[in-house]
Amino acid sequence: MPSLMKSFLQKDDHYLQIVGKLWQLDVIGFEKKEIAEMIIHTIISGNNLIEKLAGAPFETKPVLSYLMQQNGSVLSNIFFEKFGEIRIMGEQRSLREKPWLSPNTVTEWLWYHGVIQMNMQGLNNQAEIKEFVYIPDEIFKKISNYYALEKKSFFMDELIVRPAAPKEVVSIQMGDDSILDLGCLIIASVRTGKPIQNLQPIFGNEKTSFIYKLFEEMVIFQHAGIVHPENAQDFLQKNRFAALFQMLLCWVNSTKIDDLKNIAELYVDDLLKYSPVEIRKSILEQIQRIKSNDWCSFDGFSASIRKMNPAFLRPDGENSPWLIRNTTNSKFNEWVNIEGAYLQYLLHFPLFLFGMVDIAFQEKSEDTLSQKISAFRITKIGRYFLDAMQKNIDFEKILKIRNTEKDIPKISIDGKIILSNNTPRILRYQISRFCEWTKLEKSRSIFCVTPESLRQAKENGLLISSFIGLLKRSIGKAVPIKLLNAIDRWDKVDTQATMFHALVLTVNNPNWINVLLRSKDTAPWIEQRLNANTIIIKSKGEKIIYRALIELGALTEKHE
Repeated sequence: MPSLMKSFLQKDDHYLQIVGKLWQLDVIGFEKKEIAEMIIHTIISGNNLIEKLAGAPFETKPVLSYLMQQNGSVLSNIFFEKFGEIRIMGEQRSLREKPWLSPNTVTEWLWYHGVIQMNMQGLNNQAEIKEFVYIPDEIFKKISNYYALEKKSFFMDELIVRPAAPKEVVSIQMGDDSILDLGCLIIASVRTGKPIQNLQPIFGNEKTSFIYKLFEEMVIFQHAGIVHPENAQDFLQKNRFAALFQMLLCWVNSTKIDDLKNIAELYVDDLLKYSPVEIRKSILEQIQRIKSNDWCSFDGFSASIRKMNPAFLRPDGENSPWLIRNTTNSKFNEWVNIEGAYLQYLLHFPLFLFGMVDIAFQEKSEDTLSQKISAFRITKIGRYFLDAMQKNIDFEKILKIRNTEKDIPKISIDGKIILSNNTPRILRYQISRFCEWTKLEKSRSIFCVTPESLRQAKENGLLISSFIGLLKRSIGKAVPIKLLNAIDRWDKVDTQATMFHALVLTVNNPNWINVLLRSKDTAPWIEQRLNANTIIIKSKGEKIIYRALIELGALTEKHE
C-alpha cells in the first residue's frame, strides 16, 4: 500500500490541518510536507495510535481487521457499503459544519484521523483504475502486532440472524434427500432410452434438469447422454448420506452450473466477470456461521449478509446496472432485488433440494415455486454438511455410514413390482431396466414385467436369466414361483399367448361376412372368423366395416 507520507502529500492543506488538530498538533504556518512529517511522527510514536483507536467513539477493530483480512485494501464502494460513507463537502461548508468533530460513521472518524486513506489504483494488474480505501504502510505495520489475533475474528464469529416471526412461518416445507430417488430414475431413464421429460410433470422441470446437469459434471453421463456404467453403479451403491454429499460437493465446486444465470428474474450480461464457485462458497461460509437451530427470518438473513459482505456478487466492485439487473421489478438495481434474489434462489432451490434447509412461507399456496420464502432453518444433515465442507471431514468416513435403504420389493403373480424410496437404489435401477414403468410417484415406483419389456431388455444386451436371479436374491421366497417359470419359459420360446382388444361383429346373413372377407378394402381389418355369422375386427377398421355393411343394406347397431 502507499506510504502515509505519499498519501498525505496528495491531499489539500485543509485536510492535513484537520488531521493535525485531531492529533493535538499546532500546524499553523508550516508547509504541507512539514505538517505531514509532524503528523506521521506523532501517529507512529509509542502507543499513540493504539490509545487513540481505543478511545474512538466507534468500534474500530472490526473495520481495521476487515481491511487487514483484505491485505490492507478494498474497493471504496464495498467499504462504504459495509461501514458507512464520508460526507462530501467543499472547504467552506466543511469549515462551517466541522464534520470531524461529530463524525457520522466509523469511516469518517478513521479518515479524519488519517488512519485510512483513499486513492485511485489499478484493478488486478489491469489498465482499469478504481478508487480504493486502504491502510497506509506505516499504520498497517504499527497495528499488525496488536490486531494479529483479530484478523479472522470478523468472519469466524457467529452470524446473528433475526428469529422468524410467527407470520413468517405459516406454510412449511421440510427438506429431504428425495433428490437421490429422482436421480435414480433419471439414470434409469437415460440407460433405457426413456425420455426424461416424462419425469418432469411429476418432479418438476427445474429439479429434473438440475440433477441431469449434476450427473454430467459427475461423469455419470458421458457425451450424447450415454450412461457411464462404472460411475453410475458406484454412485447408486453408496449409502444415501455419501451419495447426497457427493452430489452436493459437485454442485459447490461446479464452474458449469451457474446459479446466478439460473434465476429467471435476473438478467446477467456476459461481460460481467464473476466466479459461480466463489459466490456460492462465500454464502455457504456465512450460513455455516449461523448457530441457531430455530427458524431464521429470510429478511433478517438478507440484512446480515448485506452488512457483512454486501458485494459478494461483485468482488471486483463492478456496479453497472446494465451488467446485472432485475427484469421483473421497477427497482431493478437495488440490492434486495439482485443480491437478495440470489439468496432466495440459493435457499429455495439448491440448499432445499439437498435437504440442507427447511423453508417456510407467509401463506399457504399450491405454487410454492413462485413464492418467496420468508424463513428457513438449517437441518441436521445441513449442519453436518456445512461443517464438513469447512473442516474438510474425511469422505472415507462418510462412505462407511450405515445405509438406510433396506426395503424389500413387493411383487405379485401378475408381474407388478412395487418399490419404495427405501428400496436400495441400485436394485431399483436394475429392476427398471427389465420392466415397464407403470406408475411413478415421489415416494414409490410401480413397474411391471411384460413380454415387451423383456424383449427390450434383451435388445439392450441384458440377460433374462440375470433378471430371474436378481428377483430371487432381492425378494427371496416372496417371488411367485409361477411368475419366474413364466419369465423363464418366455426367454426360451418367446410369447406363448397373446391378449388384445378387438371388436366382435355379428350379422344375420352369413353372406355378408363372405363379402367382407373377399373385399380388398375390408379383409385387412378382419382379425378372425369365429363362425358363419361372427367375426373379430380390428378396432381401427370399425368405420370401414360400418360403411361396407351400409352398402350391403345393413345398418349396424353398436353395443358397449
